[in-house]
Amino acid sequence: MTLAQTSRTHRQLGEALLARLSPARCLMTGGDETPWSSITFSGARHRFDIELQDDSGWIAAKALAGRLPEAEFDLRNDIVADIAVVTLTRQPDRMTRLEIEALTVMAA
Repeated sequence: MTLAQTSRTHRQLGEALLARLSPARCLMTGGDETPWSSITFSGARHRFDIELQDDSGWIAAKALAGRLPEAEFDLRNDIVADIAVVTLTRQPDRMTRLEIEALTVMAA
């Protein structure tokens, strides 16, 4: 599923993540969203797969991983309830792969 095929919230969150990785050269290589609800909230679970090139990508990914749990996002009608880097790997070709998962809930 591409960002163009997902909800506005998923697209906005993906774009915000890429912006936070700038100026590193990065590419959204995959991701998805799944509806989620509890007794009191509804929203979605999001997953983003990102690839970053060379040493600047590794540095940017490590920095993002360190500050992501406290990050705030402006998503119009949704709130990021939880967000984390679940996978951060550096390949022998100096490519960095980053997987991020998030939970968003609709704002009242």
